[in-house]
Amino acid sequence: MFEVLVICPARSDLPSALSELPSDCRITREEGFESLRGGTGSLSAHLLIADARNGLPLGVLADGIRGLAGRATDSPSAIALISPLPVPAEIRSLSLGSKRIELVGDPRDSELLESTLRGCVLRALELHRLKADGDRRMQEQEAKESLVQKLVHDMKSPLTVMLIELGMLERWWEKGNLERFQGGISRLTHNCEDLIGMIQNLLDASRLRRKSLQIKLTTIGLGAAIRETLDNPPALLEKRGIRLLRDLRETDTTVRMDAALMVRVMSNALQIAAKLSPRSGRIDFAAGRRGQSMQVRIESTAEGLDRELLPSLFDQYAHEQWRALGLDAGLGIGLNFSRLVVEAHGGRVSLESPEGSSLRFSIELPVAE
Repeated sequence: MFEVLVICPARSDLPSALSELPSDCRITREEGFESLRGGTGSLSAHLLIADARNGLPLGVLADGIRGLAGRATDSPSAIALISPLPVPAEIRSLSLGSKRIELVGDPRDSELLESTLRGCVLRALELHRLKADGDRRMQEQEAKESLVQKLVHDMKSPLTVMLIELGMLERWWEKGNLERFQGGISRLTHNCEDLIGMIQNLLDASRLRRKSLQIKLTTIGLGAAIRETLDNPPALLEKRGIRLLRDLRETDTTVRMDAALMVRVMSNALQIAAKLSPRSGRIDFAAGRRGQSMQVRIESTAEGLDRELLPSLFDQYAHEQWRALGLDAGLGIGLNFSRLVVEAHGGRVSLESPEGSSLRFSIELPVAE
């Protein structure tokens, strides 16, 4: 938010140029000049307007500006001075680095004053927006680099396990232990599938953001995608001894969807539910029509969830939030991918934790006309 602090005498009107600021700007008025005495000045605003037309001693003004100039890292982006007296050259020449001090025109000429002040306000606003955009880009770049580091770590761990498993396979084969050999092959297959899924979600999420992923929409019953999902549940359910209970109603109701993408969305939800469920727990998979939408709800027991954190888990760079919830980067990317897919279908997706005792993943898709 762009903040303007106007320091002015009591009972004076605000400059009319400020009325043209966008609605997301905040203007604070301070009557009197105590904050400028001794150079302490208010440093929270992006633009400081000091209106000295009615009573601000020039010495106080000079001390205030010198104080702000000496603290350039915290100073406003711009300072506008309105003074009926000539401003000393030493004040006019003060520099705040990339910031600026501007002298607003002759206060006796109201049109010139407002025009000059308007230009000062617009320049300060543009400077603020450029800085905010630069800060946003820097934060985004830092988030990207952090996410890459998390991904590399989360990919390295299963690859290390797979390498160890391969060594064990050779020993079991030599000893003729076919049961353990087949179990090792199964675990390797699941690890490979998880890695491929993580990479595919990452690539397709990027394509969805660029709108370059081809979505093959067909009018089909949602039940087709549900059956394929439930017939091939994530291996983590069996590994953790989790029961999958079903409540399917009116699933033949048609929607416009890319069935393959929707299967991946529901599989991602099951994987996350299994990850957060206690061992030997249960997951409830329910689907049915609700008004003009088809709804899928996947709910599992999950204690101690921060409900305020859940909506942010769908964000692209929410890996710190994923970690706080116990999810690795791959599952977090799956959430971001799922939101992009569902929204591309004109639907919506959400995560909730009723009373903090469970995790509910909901998908809503519009019924086909």
